[in-house]
Amino acid sequence: QDTLRAALAQVTAKGLTQTAAFVLLAPAVVYLPAHLRLMVSIAAVVTILTWPGTGLILLAVALPLSQTDFGASMISSKDQVILLLTCLVGRAVTGHARRPGGWATAAAVSLVGYLLLSLQVVDGGASAGADWRTVLLLGAPLLCVPVLADADQATRRAILAFGLAAACLAVVEILKSHASLTASAGVAAATSAIVAADQSGAVNHNAEGAVFVMALAVLLSRYPRSSPGPARLVLAIAIACLALGIAFSFSRSSYFGALAVIAVFGARRSLRGLASAAAVMGGLAAVLPAAVGARLATVWSSSNADASSTVRIDLWSSALRMFETHPVFGVGYLNFSSLLPAYYVNTGSYDSSLVQFSMLDFAHNTYLTVLAQTGLVGCGLVGFLVVAGWRKARTATRAGDWVGEAALLSFAGLGVCSVFGEVLLVPAILAAFLLIIMAADTPREMPSADSGCHA
Repeated sequence: QDTLRAALAQVTAKGLTQTAAFVLLAPAVVYLPAHLRLMVSIAAVVTILTWPGTGLILLAVALPLSQTDFGASMISSKDQVILLLTCLVGRAVTGHARRPGGWATAAAVSLVGYLLLSLQVVDGGASAGADWRTVLLLGAPLLCVPVLADADQATRRAILAFGLAAACLAVVEILKSHASLTASAGVAAATSAIVAADQSGAVNHNAEGAVFVMALAVLLSRYPRSSPGPARLVLAIAIACLALGIAFSFSRSSYFGALAVIAVFGARRSLRGLASAAAVMGGLAAVLPAAVGARLATVWSSSNADASSTVRIDLWSSALRMFETHPVFGVGYLNFSSLLPAYYVNTGSYDSSLVQFSMLDFAHNTYLTVLAQTGLVGCGLVGFLVVAGWRKARTATRAGDWVGEAALLSFAGLGVCSVFGEVLLVPAILAAFLLIIMAADTPREMPSADSGCHA
């Protein structure tokens, strides 16, 4: 037990140190001249190739950072792919990369190929020139992360770094949203929440909220296995920051995702633990501004104050109509917006002319998006990958691995978030999710003392 605690403490300490270094240095890079930024990038590549573990930490910090307005200017989607490939090469050179193979790999390759093929077939390839890059950006984490990540200490430190980096970004989100609410103090709570959501520091507040939900799953799972002391205190503070960050993201999908994470986390423990989790949630709700409650209430309110809920339901119905017409192969990936006007029916009292069909690439529901755009063939491939990941997370959780529980909680949280959006179609979120799953130790993959202890 003493050896196990020492190993876990070492993982936490290294994760905290490396995360703090990257989070503090990242903002400085933005203000460097172009030639110095190029030199820093080259130095980063050399460092990753030399010490692949450092590359995983950098990747774990870059993924949540890329979902902020500030980070997006520094880390583009293309940069994320380059970082993924560099990490892959570094891990392969040092012999830490996993050997690709098995049915899951075949399903992943088939899915990416199927999406690329659907661009060429459905509309004669008219939009394939622009859309194939989008497919490859999504396919990069799907194909690379399962090879470069493993159930070793380097990967597990990386997911801990991901959680702590997201907690740091949550503090920024809290401050920005609080300032927005203060500026709109004279308007209704529901309206001020919408304004704050639009003025957040995120590229997309739903995507950022999903990042916080995943990070909450990681740190909640890690906390019971941490030793009393400064590391546990840091984890507790980070968990509180993430909970508040989710609240101030004003992302309703993230609200429900976080509730799912906390519910599953509490259900896996004693009634006392479940009661404690409920008490913490109640105490947190008591100190939150009225705008948070008003934002959540718009989900089931019949008021017209938030027409986006009605539009979302109409999009769901449209996706189902597309599937009914094209059940086997779907309408084609990224072909949703071009066909939407023909299938869309306004069931509310809003003006349909205000709906920007050209900007609605998805149905605001991952399950219906996959169903409508890829048909039963795509659903079969995606379903196979989901089952493979779920079995790995469940097996590791039953073996007492804290990362396995983090993967299980991430499945619960993102599974709920996916009902209200397409967060897993964001490459950075997909990469982080796969990183957590691959870091889970199954009984066949437990070579180190860092596998965790039973909850």
